[in-house]
Amino acid sequence: MNHKHTPSALGDVGTETSNHFVPIETETTPNHPTGLRSEADSPPSSIELPKIAGRDPHNIPGGLNAIQTLSARQYSVETICADTHDGRLPLNESLGNYGLTILLGGSILILIAVALLTLLWFGGGSAPEASHALWPWRSLVLRGWTPQSITLVALAVRTIITAQAAVCTSMLAGILIEKHFVQRTQVAQLSVLRGINDGPLSLLRLLVSSRCIKLFTRVDSLVMCILLLVVTALQFSSTILLLDVQNTGVTSSISPIFTQSLYNPAQQLRSSTAHFYMKQQPVFAAFGESRTNPAVIPDANGFSDTGLIEQAFLPFRSPVDRTTLRYYEGQASTLKSRVSCMRPDLDLFQYRTDFWEEWVDNYWAVFNGTVDYVASLVASGQKPPYDSAEYPPLSFRCEVPGALDGFGWQGSLCLVNGVGGSLSSEDKGSELGLADPWSVNSTIYLVIATDITREEWESIDESGVTKENPVIVEATADQGEWRSYAVAPGHFVNVSLCFHNFNVDHTYVNMEAPGIVTEPQVTYSSQNGASDTSIVRAHLGADSSRSEYGERGILQLTRQSAPLGENTTTDQDEDRALARNFTISQLRSLIWGELIGGMEANTTIMICGHCISAGQSLHQEITNVLEDIVNLAGRAADVIQSYVTIISSSIYYDFQKTFVTSEEPQVSSVRTVLTANNCKARNGCAGFSVVVTLLLVHMMCVGVITVLYMKQTRFSRHGNIWHAVCQLSSAELYDTLETSKHRGDKEVEAGMVEEEKDYMVKVGRCPSTSRVEVLRLPVTA
Repeated sequence: MNHKHTPSALGDVGTETSNHFVPIETETTPNHPTGLRSEADSPPSSIELPKIAGRDPHNIPGGLNAIQTLSARQYSVETICADTHDGRLPLNESLGNYGLTILLGGSILILIAVALLTLLWFGGGSAPEASHALWPWRSLVLRGWTPQSITLVALAVRTIITAQAAVCTSMLAGILIEKHFVQRTQVAQLSVLRGINDGPLSLLRLLVSSRCIKLFTRVDSLVMCILLLVVTALQFSSTILLLDVQNTGVTSSISPIFTQSLYNPAQQLRSSTAHFYMKQQPVFAAFGESRTNPAVIPDANGFSDTGLIEQAFLPFRSPVDRTTLRYYEGQASTLKSRVSCMRPDLDLFQYRTDFWEEWVDNYWAVFNGTVDYVASLVASGQKPPYDSAEYPPLSFRCEVPGALDGFGWQGSLCLVNGVGGSLSSEDKGSELGLADPWSVNSTIYLVIATDITREEWESIDESGVTKENPVIVEATADQGEWRSYAVAPGHFVNVSLCFHNFNVDHTYVNMEAPGIVTEPQVTYSSQNGASDTSIVRAHLGADSSRSEYGERGILQLTRQSAPLGENTTTDQDEDRALARNFTISQLRSLIWGELIGGMEANTTIMICGHCISAGQSLHQEITNVLEDIVNLAGRAADVIQSYVTIISSSIYYDFQKTFVTSEEPQVSSVRTVLTANNCKARNGCAGFSVVVTLLLVHMMCVGVITVLYMKQTRFSRHGNIWHAVCQLSSAELYDTLETSKHRGDKEVEAGMVEEEKDYMVKVGRCPSTSRVEVLRLPVTA
């Protein structure tokens, strides 16, 4: 069809062709209409002006300038769209510096993130309470930064994988558009995705809309689906990781703290009522201990000895501060104690008495006699440091309880007197040790145990045994440190002779907790009110298992010399030395006054909760503990040592409130913080495992996509929009580009479908022109 053109029409032509993508009329080949590019890839030496509507441009006014302008613009576009590479593009060109940085640098950052998460999860080690944790881990978690660190790492991971997913989407789009034929309606979107996209979801939407199931069976499409799922799941990485985090005890680093551990000599102490703590609820407080003989097993001669036991009190008023302590190095008040028990050499007789009113018959026994403690020591293989002639046998009068039926062995603790007949409070020991338990002025106890019920005592009374008509009781058997006396056929009383000595010191010590430190209490059954003292007895070291320090819930004590230059109690610090000596004196006086002071010789202390007797009573919890030691462990030395420990601990932690003089020990404690440490025991570290697995799968997908991209693409450039658009400006898409100026994508695509032009295409090099452009799938006959 011929059209007439006026000069104004030529001007319109010039205006119309100012758009580089509008083709001008040129000579064409039968199958390939020429677009904007010349046949050669290099600019021509002379520009041949095309005819416009069949007219010679030299005869058109102003036509020469217009056509030259169009040709120059045509050349500029051809320069942009030219492809000078015969083979595959180098990786630095096909992916660009940004793409390579995201892929390589991002992968390195992901590995660093995994390393940080591994540190957060396993830097605490496998030791309880992270006692052997790495320093960076301990510093971070003790500051409470675990949740913040996890959030920041997860944020960095999400940012990296999102950026990598976008690059991978670009590569996948390049693979699809070069390796496989795609629908003509989608080639523009796929080509643009090589330059800019918002991740795999945009590519998945495009593939789903294509309704081509075959595309989903290809390796690259499957990898894309996996990548999309992984990236989506990792958006919740912070929440997944926090599943492993919970409150956990973590041991802090060793650091100095101030503690009030000494009396102020200028202040007046409050007075202590004698035997006040015997009847008050005990404090089974945590302490540090060092033992030389934890077994207390009698030898062949029936001699049982605890050896020197040192128990250091913790200078902390709060039970929480004591139970969270894991390491202590500094000055501490220490109780030194030793108990020795043996079979007694007794000359005794027994009689019955009624204590209550006549209408209440509560039967028990009173043992009278003498104890030759020197002969008992010699028979046990010991050498007393004094002449037996100067220390004759001591008379005693002790209450023997009448047990209630069905409650097992019941006992009493009879304070006979002191060695040499004096219950003195004089110091008996040095800072480095303790005098023998049978040294002068040490206390002598008879530990008595029996399972005779009050009804059985009553039957014995009916046989004619009275105060005026006592019966001599002979020893019938020996059992370890116990000597058994038959009071009637089938009825026995077991007796052990024990010596006890103690001292108090304030010295430089080291205490370390092998396990969790506890302060147990006696528990009672809600059904029958029966007491359970097993944990308390283990805590005191008086149960039959003889557990180690960590299992007992206490600290292991080691006496040390004060380090040089340490600003603690020294001879040069007169005020502190005075406070130290005053503290030692006061504690020793308070403990002695509670255990012995004000008591007369032959005072009986009842250590039975289900018995009848007339001796001194103790608090029910103290009684329950000592009763179970007699009934279950059967060690007399444990009875006395546990009794001394309970009373001394109650005194110290009551009067510790009045301490004002400060010292500065080195301390490590347990703090409860949020951490993922030991998550393996809780949930198998499920959160960590899931996230790390997802990251590894993500990196594998990125690696597979990168390899496929390198092997299967030649013409795609990541992030290059002009490059993508130029490949679209081909003969196959000429009509579509021309008609889509003022139409939406859906209209354009619907038009192609309606005109049956939605055939399969891909990006490749045109055989006839050697240009990279969109090519049509060859039609086979």
